[in-house]
Amino acid sequence: MAVRSLSGHEGWVHSVAFGPHGSRLVSGGWEDHSVRVWDAALGRELAKLETADRSKGVSVAFSPDGSWIAAAGMGMPVVLWDASSYEELRRFSVGTLEDLIFALAPSPDGSRLACALADKTLAIVDARTGAALSTLPRQTEYSYSVAFSPDGRLLAAGYEDGTKRVWDAESSRLLAEWSGHRENVISVAFPPDGRRLVSTAAEGTLRVWDATTGEPAAELYGHDAKVASVALGPDGSRIVGGSGDGTLRIWDATTFDPLLTLRGHEDFVKSVAFSPDGTRIASASHDGTVRIWYAKSRAPAR
Repeated sequence: MAVRSLSGHEGWVHSVAFGPHGSRLVSGGWEDHSVRVWDAALGRELAKLETADRSKGVSVAFSPDGSWIAAAGMGMPVVLWDASSYEELRRFSVGTLEDLIFALAPSPDGSRLACALADKTLAIVDARTGAALSTLPRQTEYSYSVAFSPDGRLLAAGYEDGTKRVWDAESSRLLAEWSGHRENVISVAFPPDGRRLVSTAAEGTLRVWDATTGEPAAELYGHDAKVASVALGPDGSRIVGGSGDGTLRIWDATTFDPLLTLRGHEDFVKSVAFSPDGTRIASASHDGTVRIWYAKSRAPAR
């Protein structure tokens, strides 16, 4: 059941993330130049954080300790705010094409940020200072998704030619590369044990892989359009995908059986996230709303 439908963004909502305690959500708009913070229980907007007048596709993240909120996008630098006062802490540009960032991911300890950049590189920076720590080699394709492994040692990225690549986050060495998707890989995520990688693609599938060898483990069907986002429950038992068909679908991460289909959005579901306790799922949609769902209910949205 969708327990809350949160309205406030003007136009599409591009991204959503829970804070580490599950009491707050942060969302990024596509073109309303804002990041918004919400009370996840009451559905009340707590803060509207300004980004830049020309920002689009704003990706958001909470630090793992809940002390800061980060955002980055196309037409804006990386911006960090204090998560208590909502005061801006700093902003910094990353990459050779300044202020063109497709995706953002914090490391599990919150010390680093990984960015997928418009110059076709991946950059890892110090989350507090913005100092460059490493730049992974430029590729021939764009990446629109990055994710650290749970131990912070690996960085995975999905590319527009359907490939997935896994890098050593310290040495920048490429460890594995494989194809499998026919179209653009839009989202990647690790389970809590870090042994597998889940990816979604524009052809409408989710696939599960061995994270070190690229060997396929499963292909998950059900969505009727491109699958734009994937998240795994905190215990690794469930996988949720959000799709252009307007639904969220949940699978068992061990048997890969379908468990639930959540309906209520009126447009493309662009981003999904599990709460830290696994009881709720947040979704961001092109219908202009953020919704919070019970993760085990079939009831329709309000």
